[in-house]
Amino acid sequence: MTAEPSAPQPSPRLDPLPPPGTPLRLGPSITLTPLPFGGAVLADGRSLAVAECGERDAAVVDRLLGVGVPPPEAGAGVALFTARMIAAGWLVPDRSS
Repeated sequence: MTAEPSAPQPSPRLDPLPPPGTPLRLGPSITLTPLPFGGAVLADGRSLAVAECGERDAAVVDRLLGVGVPPPEAGAGVALFTARMIAAGWLVPDRSS
């Protein structure tokens, strides 16, 4: 007897992004470690969750940390990536400035 494949689950609803230019920082207990090949690893010290980023994604994370929330001109892909990083808690808006 074979199990029926499950239907794909809808993506969780993402909150709207903060305004463009809003500074971002690593979430609480998140560490960013660059890898020798150009990627990076994000690690959550509380949950022990780990996310490995390839070169392209690591460059986007670096840019987000340096420049903040991207403008709409950056494209839908970058906006979605940013929203997912914030929703997962890897990045958070920096309200200290």
